[in-house]
Amino acid sequence: MLKKHKFIKILAISFLLVVFFSCKNLIKAQTQHKDTIAVRVIVNPEHYSPMRWYQEQGFIGSPQKMVVDGYQAIRDGRTVYVGAANVQAGDLYTNIYLMSYNQDAEQDTMDIYSRLLKRWKFNHNFMHVPFGTGECVGKNKFLTGVNCFLDSDCEIGEYCNSMKSNVIRDTRRLADIVDIKIALENYNKEFGHYPTMEAGSYLPYRTLSVWPSWNESFRKILNIDIPSDPINDIGDCGTDNYNKQTCWDDEIREFAGTTTVNTIALPASCSRTYVFTGNKIGTKYDVCAVFDTTYSNIIGDYKNGSCYSSSAVKVDKVLQNSAPYFVVNTLAGGIKNKEYIGYIKAVDFDGDRLTWTIVAQSAWLASGWVMPELQNTSDINQKRFYSTSAGNVGNYSITINIDDGKENITKTFNLLIFP
Repeated sequence: MLKKHKFIKILAISFLLVVFFSCKNLIKAQTQHKDTIAVRVIVNPEHYSPMRWYQEQGFIGSPQKMVVDGYQAIRDGRTVYVGAANVQAGDLYTNIYLMSYNQDAEQDTMDIYSRLLKRWKFNHNFMHVPFGTGECVGKNKFLTGVNCFLDSDCEIGEYCNSMKSNVIRDTRRLADIVDIKIALENYNKEFGHYPTMEAGSYLPYRTLSVWPSWNESFRKILNIDIPSDPINDIGDCGTDNYNKQTCWDDEIREFAGTTTVNTIALPASCSRTYVFTGNKIGTKYDVCAVFDTTYSNIIGDYKNGSCYSSSAVKVDKVLQNSAPYFVVNTLAGGIKNKEYIGYIKAVDFDGDRLTWTIVAQSAWLASGWVMPELQNTSDINQKRFYSTSAGNVGNYSITINIDDGKENITKTFNLLIFP
């Protein structure tokens, strides 16, 4: 409880996803000083880690890594950036959450900021039935009987199987895959081909994050602090001749999983590891992970992988093209016979310039609409969906096509018009 001469005023503006914490501190009876603590939420469709997001903005500072409520975060001076996920309607979305306070703030304000940071919680919808607590999974892959919400509630070397922990780990996996993909693309730009991993690993053209070659050979090739899976464990290898940590038999030089020219199948039970697969001439790669959740939008973005189990997804890349994709699913509502403004965003991982087209909708014109048009914004990935006059009251759908010059994607958006 704060003393009477201090209080926190909270103003929540949910539509803008901005929360301001305004702190007043009476210094003297007739003198007043105001400080501000602000929280901002920024969509992160690329699934960047906080550090990657910070770098992509061109920020210059000395960010330090930290953890906030189990999620990856960084702190740079007066600002903390958290890479957390939000789950809605069966889909998982990643955001960057910022909390900062003003320059030359009072010590009381900084103390309040520290307390808010320690109590900052995400995914409250996972803190009750039917999700609630999970159990710690021991090193032997059996439940320990210890209840948990986060991996940090368990002993070192164990992890929590709660839904919240699953989402936290999958958010980390998404960010890790992006970092590895960027490193692979940088390698290709420098050398004109992707890494082959023809030597230096148990199997040619392949490495797993549970194998020594991941940190010894693959890390040196990409020249990055390469991440490993948050659990980084492999399933039941079967017979005892296989190393339990790698599922590799060094005597007969055999892997417990199965492999083909293009894929590698991990032991099905409890495998959580990253996998890289290249080819002899460096013209393609696959980067795979086994996720704890099966949210459809993640599977869709990262191409459902046939290399592992039903919860495995992969990013694959050939020296050809990655199709663009839409970020948003709906358009905001509007008012009958009034000006309508909405926004649509799409991303192309190759950086190709997109061509946007509205597919003709004659029903809109019959309902009183002035045909909308797509206008440029300051964000090259975003278009302003604009009409000088919306139509009659109703639920409308319109189809948008985006083309990167090699592939085109079509999506239908819905919006409501109110009286």
